[in-house]
Amino acid sequence: MTVSIKIRSARRDDASALVAMHALSLRRLASGFYEPEVLEAFITQGPMDLVMLDGDRYFVAEANGHILGSGGWSPNVPGYHASFEQQDTDTGMPSAVVRSLFVHPDAARRGIASALMIRVEAEIRAAGFNTASLHATLSGIPFYRGRGWRGGLPVVVGLPGGHSLVGLSMTKQLMGELKAAASVCSETDLSRRRAKDKVKTHGERDHENDCRDQGVHKATAKAQNISRKRHNEH
Repeated sequence: MTVSIKIRSARRDDASALVAMHALSLRRLASGFYEPEVLEAFITQGPMDLVMLDGDRYFVAEANGHILGSGGWSPNVPGYHASFEQQDTDTGMPSAVVRSLFVHPDAARRGIASALMIRVEAEIRAAGFNTASLHATLSGIPFYRGRGWRGGLPVVVGLPGGHSLVGLSMTKQLMGELKAAASVCSETDLSRRRAKDKVKTHGERDHENDCRDQGVHKATAKAQNISRKRHNEH
């Protein structure tokens, strides 16, 4: 039986269910990327600013009255921004920030995160922002990269007890994506692209993927070194 997923604006009375879902999501979906004490410190600090529930920019995905995912955006940086030791390069252009995207572990890989991101990105575009940014956990990088987000600098979030959570800053050009989707390519252009694609060997494609992966690994390794140094100082 197909379960109907509804995406709606979050409410203040969703707070307790969201906090519980976020904690469960981190403990089960991010456990292969972070030590348990780091995740618990992050949960204690709070991975979401509850003030987000007071506006109309945070959304929940629910089915049969149960919240299965959540995510939103804001025109300002998260409350824990001051603890970031690495920042995105300032382009001088205004950028919206994607905030607190989580999925219940029992509902993972069912398209819920993608549905939420489609809604969030559409809302950001409608608000007139050309660019969006976010800070991804290590476990979330493949998902965002698959949706066209580009990795930037590593980030390290300071946590209680001297712990640090390593992540990666990512950005996406939303208006460029919209224009690309609306453009109509000629048959000649399509034929050229297909021909060019056929020329590429599997080895070349693997090399391109390896280069992208190495970029992420280098960024996260640098952030992890910063995290270890910070923890040792405590």
